[in-house]
Amino acid sequence: MYEWDVFISYHRSSGAAGRWVNEFFQPLLQEMLSDRLPSRPRLYVDTAMPSGVAWPAHLKRALKRSRLMISVWSAPYTQSEWCWLELMSMKEREDLLAYCSETNPRALVHVVRFCDGEAFPSELHDRWAITDFHPYAYTSPAFRASAKYLDFEHAVGQLADEIVENLGHAPMFQVDFPLLGSSTSPPRPKPAYPML
Repeated sequence: MYEWDVFISYHRSSGAAGRWVNEFFQPLLQEMLSDRLPSRPRLYVDTAMPSGVAWPAHLKRALKRSRLMISVWSAPYTQSEWCWLELMSMKEREDLLAYCSETNPRALVHVVRFCDGEAFPSELHDRWAITDFHPYAYTSPAFRASAKYLDFEHAVGQLADEIVENLGHAPMFQVDFPLLGSSTSPPRPKPAYPML
């Protein structure tokens, strides 16, 4: 049975992306979805992980028991084994259930571009619609008082509308949803620029 509506996948230790997700994006998305759904939306972010649990097992369980994923793209995302496995596991679920196909063009993955995006293979760019949040990739508290924050609220509201629509078309839960391991997932893409 599902425990989460949306699993938010992001590279938490890559500069500003983790702080942006936890301080700005996830709380606002939670509010926006709360106004659009009849019951409190359940968003999984790894900062909600209780202490004293085996984090790999906890992450796998949360991913398997989530209806949809938001993948927050930043340059280090594809180089993180865990982020890549999360994304490829949900892609595998889409493939298994014929999502993102001619018969069912809906997706289970919503892509949010925090920054970059060049590190991602073109077939992923072509597969999913990408919502560009790069213009709102600020982490300063002053962001909330800026005019750009109103545009950010509008963009999160539009994303919330799309998520609500796709939640209604998510598949029935299956115990055997795929979870890929490092030996079964497609290889991570090579960096689009030289590593330092």
